[in-house]
Amino acid sequence: MYAPPNPLRGLPQDSDYLHQFLTKNPALQGQPVILVAHSYGGAVATAAAVGAPEVKALVYVDAFIPDAGDTVASLISGSCVAGPPADLFNIVPIPGAVGDSDLYLKPSLVPGCFANGLPASQAAVIAATQRPLAASALAATFGTPAWKTIPSWAVIGTADHVIPFANQTFMAKRAGAHITDVNAGHLSLISKPSVVTRVILDAVQAPDDPRAGSADGGDKACGRAPRASVELAGRGGAVRAHDHVPVPVRVLQPQDRT
Repeated sequence: MYAPPNPLRGLPQDSDYLHQFLTKNPALQGQPVILVAHSYGGAVATAAAVGAPEVKALVYVDAFIPDAGDTVASLISGSCVAGPPADLFNIVPIPGAVGDSDLYLKPSLVPGCFANGLPASQAAVIAATQRPLAASALAATFGTPAWKTIPSWAVIGTADHVIPFANQTFMAKRAGAHITDVNAGHLSLISKPSVVTRVILDAVQAPDDPRAGSADGGDKACGRAPRASVELAGRGGAVRAHDHVPVPVRVLQPQDRT
């Protein structure tokens, strides 16, 4: 299992970084990869997996599943982070990035928005240790999605306030994903780890999926192996140990962060 870091500097930068990890890392060469993504990490993984032949399945956990022409901002209607930025975020200019800023979700909003359903003490840790997302990431236009050619699975929190249930369901159905609904908020990987673990293992153990089509609509079966490396992408891509979100599954230990 690998948890590559996510720069959170913007969709092109973040997806390029993860793509290089997937395609240039000697440890992954010749090994089937199941790419798991949470939140904004779904957008990153969807771009990064294009042209990464080792990736055999995509698993989205309360995540964005964009299509060509989408932006993250266009997919958050009804979200708790869809209001005026100054009301939602502590905004800090990024040195050297003219016109771009880091967005920190205001700590007072984390319990009811990002971490609903979790104990207050856990939400406080998430608020304090969050890493910021560059504002430009919200407006970047998406290109060809990897789910056009790679089978996908989706875990959807029915009480998700960041990416509302209806939005996630629309994206997952559009991608032809295997969908699992779970009674949880945006962090089902914390509150319902056994469900997330089961879906990941379903993807690992799945037979060839004849539903996987090529970008031009042709049929393409994507092979699967009973053993695979699992890459974990969080909000910007990375799932980090210090973010206090373990998912116990033998060799899989995904942890996510704000």
